[in-house]
Amino acid sequence: MIVMSWTAACMAKCSRKFHWKEIRSMQQRKQRPLPPGAPRQMPPSHMPNHLPPYGVAGRPQPPVNRRNPHRAPKRQHSSHRRHSKTSKFKKCLQLAGLLIILSLGTLLYIYKNYPVLNPTPELAKSATNFVVQNLASDADRFLSESILASELDSGKAIAYLDPNRRMAPASLTKMLTVWVALEENDDLDRVVSIDLDVYHEMIEENASMAGFYGNETVTIRDLLYGTMLPSGGEAAGSLAIATSGSEEAFVALMNQKARSIGMHNSHFTNPVGLDHPDQYSTAVDLTKLVRAACQDPDFYAIFSAPSYTSTENPNHPSGIFMENSLIRTENNYQMLPKQCSIVAGKSGITDDAGRCWASIIRKEGVDYVCITLGAPMEMGDPPAQLLDATELSHYLP
Repeated sequence: MIVMSWTAACMAKCSRKFHWKEIRSMQQRKQRPLPPGAPRQMPPSHMPNHLPPYGVAGRPQPPVNRRNPHRAPKRQHSSHRRHSKTSKFKKCLQLAGLLIILSLGTLLYIYKNYPVLNPTPELAKSATNFVVQNLASDADRFLSESILASELDSGKAIAYLDPNRRMAPASLTKMLTVWVALEENDDLDRVVSIDLDVYHEMIEENASMAGFYGNETVTIRDLLYGTMLPSGGEAAGSLAIATSGSEEAFVALMNQKARSIGMHNSHFTNPVGLDHPDQYSTAVDLTKLVRAACQDPDFYAIFSAPSYTSTENPNHPSGIFMENSLIRTENNYQMLPKQCSIVAGKSGITDDAGRCWASIIRKEGVDYVCITLGAPMEMGDPPAQLLDATELSHYLP
């Protein structure tokens, strides 16, 4: 807008400039009256009255008007003056046109690269021409306090309930933990050990465990699956230390990754998901996390794995069998509509967060990211998260 305003001012200035130049030129061409009593000046000898006839030596032939030979020739000096003014005016117009084009290009660049921030999720029609549903009027059908369902590929919102509310993310934090660890570790078969301090801390916090012992030797791959599937706190903490040397350094990478994908309403203080005043996220941000991380085939393989058995070692000669609680067919598929299935996901639960789910529901070949946060802590059968996911599936197109 500033560039366009400056362009308009330049055009107006050029117009005024040429207008007043023309007026001054006309005034100069007029015969000025002689002052009273001044003698009338006679033309000198070189004026036309004393010139020899045309064709005589000393006076060349007059210029001929080629278009109309019978018409008096144009005054060359006047034509040159008008041509000079026209040329300058054309240059001014060309400059103004160039400035307009540049300003339009600048506005187009800003529009494409700096979209307007919207406090609600994207409310345009989805790729399936399904209008977004605000679940506020149907809030009594759900147990969760914050909900967002959107298409995995396009990110178009399908249904939402207070999706920008800051909530404790609980173990949904571990999705970011696994993704960052995958990017920082090239060798997933590298052998490490369960950090003993982390092991004892998780026991004191009554955190969920994958089943590893303190100082047990495992691989990075074991820790990745142990963090995601059974939501093992000892696996997540040990994975952070094995990756960055300390939990603090690893958490710095987590926050850096979160900001890089636009999770501007999230912050993390630990890789496990333990409650902390500065550990928070939103349904909108967690949707961004799932969509971005699922573009990594290694992450999606872990996120969608129904089960995994860890590497055999002296502590566990047969390994540890781990299972994803979201993809248990005996619980989920009996409640969901026949055309729906949960193909990937992560659960979470803490006192501050309540019961949380981040799931991918597939309906008629289309995958949807469904985030539910803040369901009641009371253990039900079926659990509150599954009830909300089932109800939410009815809003999917």
